[in-house]
Amino acid sequence: MAAPPMLPVEALSQSVAREFGLDSDRFMFVKELQRGGQGEVHVCRRCATGNEYAVKVINRKALRRNPRNEVLLRREIRTLRELQNRNVVNMYAAFWDEGSCFIVMDLATEGDLSERIERGRGLEGGAPAGAELSSRYIARQLLAGLQYMHSRRVIHRDMKLENVLISSSRPAPEPLNFSLFDVKIADFGLCTWLDIEGETLTPVGTPVYVAPEVLRKCYDERVDHFSFGVVLYVMLCGDFPFDRNQPTVMEEEETIRETFAWDQVSLQGKQVVKGLLVVDPDKRMNPGSCLAHPWFEIEQPGFELDFVKSVSEDNIAASVEQEQRGAVQQISGWVGAAVDNCTLHMRNSTNMFFGEEGGFFQTVYNFKPGEAIIAVAQETRIMEPAHLGNAIVFYTSECGIVALKGSDARTRRRIVAPADSQIVGLQFAGPYLEAVYLERVSHPGAVASIDGSTGSAVDCVEMHLRDGTTRNYGRRGGSQCGPWTFREDEMIVAVEQARRDAHLGNSLAFYTSAGRVYKLCGIESSWSRRFSAPVGQQICGLVFDSAVLSQVRTCARHIAIPRPHEIEQHEVE
Repeated sequence: MAAPPMLPVEALSQSVAREFGLDSDRFMFVKELQRGGQGEVHVCRRCATGNEYAVKVINRKALRRNPRNEVLLRREIRTLRELQNRNVVNMYAAFWDEGSCFIVMDLATEGDLSERIERGRGLEGGAPAGAELSSRYIARQLLAGLQYMHSRRVIHRDMKLENVLISSSRPAPEPLNFSLFDVKIADFGLCTWLDIEGETLTPVGTPVYVAPEVLRKCYDERVDHFSFGVVLYVMLCGDFPFDRNQPTVMEEEETIRETFAWDQVSLQGKQVVKGLLVVDPDKRMNPGSCLAHPWFEIEQPGFELDFVKSVSEDNIAASVEQEQRGAVQQISGWVGAAVDNCTLHMRNSTNMFFGEEGGFFQTVYNFKPGEAIIAVAQETRIMEPAHLGNAIVFYTSECGIVALKGSDARTRRRIVAPADSQIVGLQFAGPYLEAVYLERVSHPGAVASIDGSTGSAVDCVEMHLRDGTTRNYGRRGGSQCGPWTFREDEMIVAVEQARRDAHLGNSLAFYTSAGRVYKLCGIESSWSRRFSAPVGQQICGLVFDSAVLSQVRTCARHIAIPRPHEIEQHEVE
């Protein structure tokens, strides 16, 4: 997969006194926080609003000592533009001038996590039990941040205590005697993107945190899971997990250091740490399996719920994005004359593979964090049942259409309404569906019923609106179909036409928010199977019976990693 295009950085206007930025968007330096070999970190204030941020000022002359440094800097800026999440440091602007680069981002006023570790005890705050509860509170946030980054195909490659910034802290509810820290993953200077064309993975990172496979230059996002395991051990115990004299990379399984603090950790906590610090990445725990572990399911009254409620007003949008998480993070498949195979890559790092190896052309679609599959269609294939039909098409909540189409598939037109809109009308150019008319979501839905007529193809379709008007397309003829009466809260969310050079196509299908599909099918239409998920639900699995899509599994839209009891199974018509 080719790398995403490099995003431009705004040209910096002439720097004046202690200010920087565009003429229309100025920032003022407030105070210096940190100074290093290649630059400085300051508190800055946006002149227009008075809001304060952190700004990293990089010396471009120092960067030029190694030509790759500026490449890495531009990659860091591109990555920060793509990542917007409450558990990741968010970038607001980036500017260049002749001598410096300015990166404006979230201000974390309470330092980094390494400053809160007590040697031999773990996170500050007294009793070992406090360190474990506080560590679990932070671990939830780090896992959420890692899941988000990896869903966007970003590997951090330098997960460590110093790169976890504390945005705020507060005492745990009485009688608990320790602090709760809200954190953000920071410093993406060594990050990379998965599947960048021509990219050679190099050994990078901090040795005591680095996963063993990094030295072999063949690795993926699972290196961050190992580093997270080191971070978790240090939070719990106040020391590094392996007994070494030198900070070298672990090459084979080593015994975890058993200290007094480690002895105080619960059995379930130890299981999570040991599951992360595994040499073989295929056997290593990932964020999905971690969050499903009983250690993370333990409820501590008073502050686990508070963790959910601790989102500030500035992060409401990010919180909503997290609440609407798709269970699938990528779809891939190979096609030839038909669909040879299809793989659903889930957010819990498992894969669902259907079909057989083969095909000549590959399709890969990466989902956004809040994007989910809301409908699916299969154009079945009577001959060669080993294939998965002539086409499998997925409709997403972000108006995405993922089409795995073999060369034998019929030509179709598909349109998905945005999440806040409903389809209330159609636009044909002769026999071809070209567009739809949209209205904002309302209650009740705008369309009351649909009917039509078919013969060898679709002769006509009528949409009857709740305001009493009717929208007619085509001419009456053939056999009557419908009417189909909509529930008051039911709305059309997608429409599909199998095209032909006469009438209104071989078929028209309407997908609704109630989880129903209404079909007008002419005699010459191909045999297809379709399913629409009800509002609030998403498709999280498929079931094939002799290459025919027979069942669909669904779960709630707010569940990124569903447990077995949260999954429902539906027959496909």
